[in-house]
Amino acid sequence: MSNDLWSRAWNWGRATWRELMRDAPDCSCVNSIYQMGGDDGDGYGEVTEDTVIAEQEVEARAELPPIDDLDAEDIHGWIKQIPQTAQATLWARFVYRRDVPRQNVENALHAIWMAMQANRAVVERMRHAT
Repeated sequence: MSNDLWSRAWNWGRATWRELMRDAPDCSCVNSIYQMGGDDGDGYGEVTEDTVIAEQEVEARAELPPIDDLDAEDIHGWIKQIPQTAQATLWARFVYRRDVPRQNVENALHAIWMAMQANRAVVERMRHAT
């Protein structure tokens, strides 16, 4: 399977996750226990290893290329045309970032490729019919 389809699927997954999280709370409503500050001697609010790791993950996400929303919509349209088991595989791998056997992902991506080819064939027939 081409790397291009893999990268497009990752783009779709990021766009889909962003859409799912649209109504999720942002950092402005962090639990007040984290707002206490670390200089009061009780240990609350101090920078810990977990805090540093979380900040590094945010920095790593900032290095990703911007999401191509139009391409994500195209991929989403093709995903809606493939069998539900393949859809579930793609959601698990690219949206929820779960470990899925590579062969299952390859099969699901192949199903997208087949849907793309079928759509192109229909468009070609429509162009020649007019």
